[in-house]
Amino acid sequence: FHIQGRDSEKGLRELVATDAKRKRLANDPIAVEGLRGVARGDNNASCEIVRRAAADVLLACGIEWKVHRLLLVGCLKGRATCHLSKLDPDGVRVIMRSLLMLPK
Repeated sequence: FHIQGRDSEKGLRELVATDAKRKRLANDPIAVEGLRGVARGDNNASCEIVRRAAADVLLACGIEWKVHRLLLVGCLKGRATCHLSKLDPDGVRVIMRSLLMLPK
């Protein structure tokens, strides 16, 4: 089962291997909605590895970029009064991945 999950993860990552592939995928609403479903775990058909990879593909395509950008600005701003400034960009990516993996 894990081997199949890893193969699926590799296939998903190949979808965004180049800028052209990322743009094409981001402009295909059916593909984006399908990836959102995989990331959310709709129908319980996907293992955690595949769900995480689907969320990473969505992030690579710039899906939810407005939210991602705001979190990044908060973490990079460096103000002591902002709790986001205590995060690093990798932490923001984990938060965004988790957001995309939340069920409806």
